[in-house]
Amino acid sequence: MKNRFIPIKKRLMLMFLSVVIPVFIVGIYLTINIRQDMIESRERDILVETERVRKGLEGNFTSIIQISDWIYQDPGLAKLVQKKYSNPKEMIEGYNEFTLFDYFLNYHRNLANIRFFIDNTSFMTNSNFVVTDDQIRQTDWYEDAVMGKGKISWRNIIDPVTGKTFLALIRSVYDIENQFLGVLAIYVDNLSLMDILNSATIDNVLLLDNEMTSFQYATHTPKPYLTKELQKKMQSSQMNVGETYYIEMKETKPFIFFGQLLELPKSITNHFQVVTVMNNEELLNEVNQIMIKSYTIIGIVMLLVLFVIKRYTNSMDRRILQLKDSMQSVASGDFDIPITIDGNDELRDIYNQLYTTMESLRELLHKNYQHQLQEKNWQLQQKESEFKLLASQINPHFLYNTLEMIRMRALKNKDKEVSESVKILSKLLRRSLENNQQRYVKLSEEIDFLLLYLRIQKLRFGSRIRYEITSEVNTAQYNILPLILQPIVENAFVHGIEEKAESGQILINIVEVGEDIHILIQDDGKGISKENLLEIQNILTKEEIGNRIGINNVNQRIKRMYGDQFGLSIKSTEGKGTTVRVRIPSTK
Repeated sequence: MKNRFIPIKKRLMLMFLSVVIPVFIVGIYLTINIRQDMIESRERDILVETERVRKGLEGNFTSIIQISDWIYQDPGLAKLVQKKYSNPKEMIEGYNEFTLFDYFLNYHRNLANIRFFIDNTSFMTNSNFVVTDDQIRQTDWYEDAVMGKGKISWRNIIDPVTGKTFLALIRSVYDIENQFLGVLAIYVDNLSLMDILNSATIDNVLLLDNEMTSFQYATHTPKPYLTKELQKKMQSSQMNVGETYYIEMKETKPFIFFGQLLELPKSITNHFQVVTVMNNEELLNEVNQIMIKSYTIIGIVMLLVLFVIKRYTNSMDRRILQLKDSMQSVASGDFDIPITIDGNDELRDIYNQLYTTMESLRELLHKNYQHQLQEKNWQLQQKESEFKLLASQINPHFLYNTLEMIRMRALKNKDKEVSESVKILSKLLRRSLENNQQRYVKLSEEIDFLLLYLRIQKLRFGSRIRYEITSEVNTAQYNILPLILQPIVENAFVHGIEEKAESGQILINIVEVGEDIHILIQDDGKGISKENLLEIQNILTKEEIGNRIGINNVNQRIKRMYGDQFGLSIKSTEGKGTTVRVRIPSTK
């Protein structure tokens, strides 16, 4: 099955999403767990604050219990309240001598006041001592104190002197002989309790026997969550000192209550407990606000990353498309592409390599084009040369018939010389036609053809011309291009010997030099001037025919067939003659 084509831009986006989506899911999972951890951590912090408030209240109430013990054991108190005073002056003097109450009130700020209720009618009521009347004796707290026989209890009472409500330590006091002296009431300072309860960041309520203390009723806003059902729930809960208990009320949602009993010495008739009220809704809102901020930051980061990835993928896609377009242009033969592309990475290196390859390809194609152009020029020159050669000839069959007719007439007229000349010329023309139709001929055949031509020239010039052909090789064993020696010998006659008044000589010598065959054609004609010789040598180095068709045509044919190291070389001395060297490989 063929793979589906997916663009790189889409692949990059898929890779990004395949990484981001799992990370986002894991982030959501972790933030949910963190949210739960934050709630639990907040609850632990609340319990720590509750514990601190509980210890502060315990220290406050314990110090008041110790003060009550000191007062209970003070012998001066029994002496003061049991003495019968005859006049107010005597009572005032005795009262001024007793300074224990003033000491505690001055040095213990958690005390609001100290009241001692006595039955001594000779004593006068003042700021610390109150003579008991029937109304006081009938109060619950007074009766419980008397019946408690010195036991400590805590009560919310209304001060009979000021009419204000206080949380107070209540106990009856006896002398060493166990005689009843009165009832001690130590009022707790409301501000000190408020300072302890308000030191926490959450709402704490002090309960005495599951009811709010008096100062909270007086100074605090009513607590709607402290319902009778909650108080009943607290009463039914298993409460142990030093342990935190949890109370959940459906009726009081979203509030959650954590309670702790206060551990106080000697307070066995009733108990204190501090209740921490946690508004679960507010806690969740607080945590949710933090989570919303976290999600907002995550979202912003994700959008920023998405923006960066988008720009990166767009840039990468644009550069890849540019690379693709450039490659297609080069493949189609259009080399007009930008020199480079943006960026500084592997993609730029690939493009630079493409551009370098394109430059090499363009240069190679240019060279190939030049080579083909030269080849075409050579073919045209070759055709032109052949055309000129053929144009200079008469139709072979017509010529053969004409020559044969001339020979027969010469024989009829008994002119053997003319008949022989025509016969040789006919053979020469026939051999020339046959050689033009062959790619290679034997060197011996080329020599035979050359001898026919020389015999014609001998008939023409008579005794003015001498020629000689010598060979050091077996000419029948080597192949050679046809018609390469005759044009050279013809040049020797036309430009060398014909223009010479006296007789002339042509020498042809064939030798083997290494792996090459050298054919030397020498004449003792008038030679070639230096200027003409230089011109001829320049023509031989060019791949064109020029005006000297015979010489240059032979040279170019040899070079085309065998290579540039082969061909013709000419040496000449003006007035002495010319030597043409033909160099060909010894091909058998």
